[in-house]
Amino acid sequence: MRQMTDLYTLNNTMRLMDVKRYTILPVSREQSVAEHTYGVCAIATFLWEKIEKVEDLELFMWAFLHDIEESMIGDIPTPAKEFLLVKRDLGKLPCPDKYYPYIKIADYIEALRYMVQWGSGQATRMASRDCYMNLMNYVAILDKEIEKFGPTVQKALWMLNVRKEDL
Repeated sequence: MRQMTDLYTLNNTMRLMDVKRYTILPVSREQSVAEHTYGVCAIATFLWEKIEKVEDLELFMWAFLHDIEESMIGDIPTPAKEFLLVKRDLGKLPCPDKYYPYIKIADYIEALRYMVQWGSGQATRMASRDCYMNLMNYVAILDKEIEKFGPTVQKALWMLNVRKEDL
């Protein structure tokens, strides 16, 4: 864990408070990458504790650092990340496989929560529908192996007031 945090300075972490998200979607309130990261940490921890039934500080650290590269390059919209293959393979810390699904699901859920609460316009509605479908497809793939994510993801969405009919 120390080696992982040594890669990034305290300054880079703090800079996440100044990096704005959603540069290509209309929203009624700006969100920083730090605010998004906080949400991802909270959601990933919730999912982990409900599914695995134990606490794990290392999961929290990986969730905390999941977008750390954005302190140096700014927020990259998801379609661009996917096109450039940045998210999992390039420019990212090598997140352990046991944590990756929790952080990826939490990332989707936090984005959905924000878009439903603060998004406006057709582009944001379309992006939130795409995000929801990507989340559900990812959960379905995971649940083919071990059926454990679906009900907990639905509970998290419900608790955060994210309803499919609002997308």
